[in-house]
Amino acid sequence: MNFDVVEAEDPIVVVGAPAGKFPFRSDGYMAQKRAESWMSVYPKMEPMLIRIDIEGGSSGSPVLWGGEVIGMAVMIPKRPHNAALAVPVTKLLDFVEENT
Repeated sequence: MNFDVVEAEDPIVVVGAPAGKFPFRSDGYMAQKRAESWMSVYPKMEPMLIRIDIEGGSSGSPVLWGGEVIGMAVMIPKRPHNAALAVPVTKLLDFVEENT
């Protein structure tokens, strides 16, 4: 997966199982590949900001772009509305490599 080709406004999908409701699909779009306003809070995560309406309990759900996993949903901030933060797949792969 070449994460560099993902751009703002690209459509994304999150598939999860909030409260055991599987599958639960939400459609949205990439807002910011690097959510600069959240970098100071989560510097290791380098969060993406996605514009999507997902439910609480969706943490850990894959973020898909064109059928490929590009990240993992991690939290729903109070602002902006209908948004979520996600960890880029590159950070997930780095974590797995460092902890194997």
